[in-house]
Amino acid sequence: RARTAVGDLRLDGVAISTGDPNAAVRSMRALLTQGTLAAFGSVDLEQWSQETTTQFTALASINQSIIDKATDTAAAAASSARDTAVVTVGIAIAALAASFLLAITVARSIVVPLRRLTGAAADVREQLPRLVEQVSTPGEGPEITLAPIPVRSNDEVGRLAQAFNAVNATTVQVAQEQAALRGSIAEMFVNVARRDQVLLNRQLSFIDSLEC
Repeated sequence: RARTAVGDLRLDGVAISTGDPNAAVRSMRALLTQGTLAAFGSVDLEQWSQETTTQFTALASINQSIIDKATDTAAAAASSARDTAVVTVGIAIAALAASFLLAITVARSIVVPLRRLTGAAADVREQLPRLVEQVSTPGEGPEITLAPIPVRSNDEVGRLAQAFNAVNATTVQVAQEQAALRGSIAEMFVNVARRDQVLLNRQLSFIDSLEC
């Protein structure tokens, strides 16, 4: 039974090497099984003691081998589990670092264009009063140019920058057209005033000639 149990464990290097008890031992075992005084008296106690001691020694050695093998197996399993835990923690840390870098990259890709757009809006806010002043002065065209915002993406921020550039370009174009219109009107009034002055001078000359 012990050999069968050890064989079922399938442990490398662990096996019962002793052979089966000889015929004399089996005979003594049968006599002891009977449980009678005559049977006990016919058993060679010294031989029985030697045989059982040999069997117990072999079983104790097998037991120690099984314990050692179990200890080695448990240590190997613990080492494997520790290595797996280290690898898992390393992968988790790497994934966390990659996520952090990705978050920083995405945040910068959003924040930098927004800052550029905010700066351009502040520049327009500062130059718009000068643009209005130049347009309101006849004969002076607007000399302000609004630098377009560089568009480097096609997302919402990029489309917002494109719309902002279009609004700025339209604003400057309308200001130039208004300045040109005001200049034309002013020039027209100047021409009319000159003609009126010429006519007035002619009338005064005619009146002077009549008085003479």
